[in-house]
Amino acid sequence: MLSGEDYLSAVAIRASRNKGKLYTAPIGPINAMVANMYAGAGAALGQIHFCLVAATVPEINAFVVKDFSSHAAQHARQATNGVKGMGTLIVTLAGLVSPVVQPDAIPAATAKPGLDFGAEKRPVVVDLSTGQVHMFTGTKFVGLVMQRAIRKRAQMLFPPPAEAEADLRDNPRPVIPPA
Repeated sequence: MLSGEDYLSAVAIRASRNKGKLYTAPIGPINAMVANMYAGAGAALGQIHFCLVAATVPEINAFVVKDFSSHAAQHARQATNGVKGMGTLIVTLAGLVSPVVQPDAIPAATAKPGLDFGAEKRPVVVDLSTGQVHMFTGTKFVGLVMQRAIRKRAQMLFPPPAEAEADLRDNPRPVIPPA
């Protein structure tokens, strides 16, 4: 079974391929890997700022998912200096990785995310023991094209653990400096 640190290294490889600026930072009580990336969403939709925040923890439950996601969203707002709205959407991908995932964590990760005026947080739970990734994969009525772009980016950055192992075999691990 892949370790949490190995999985985060694979996520870092994928984020750096997407021109993500990588660093580590305290997110609430957890030291996490952060990657900031921008993507165009079309002339009418403007920019999407993706702030990937990922950490490995011993166990994941619903409280941990919600708490970590809130802290990650606060960090994303600070990292972008509050530039949201007016053509820029801030999407926080808050990923937690663990070999122990409690059943209540899955509905917390797969619930339809709300939109907070130009900002959205998407929790992601990676269960290393089952090899599954849990996140919201549906679409919301508002911004259908943008929602597809967000879902596609989240699925690319958080692969199933089996794909992450292949990434580690084929690529050197990136060095992630502190913030």
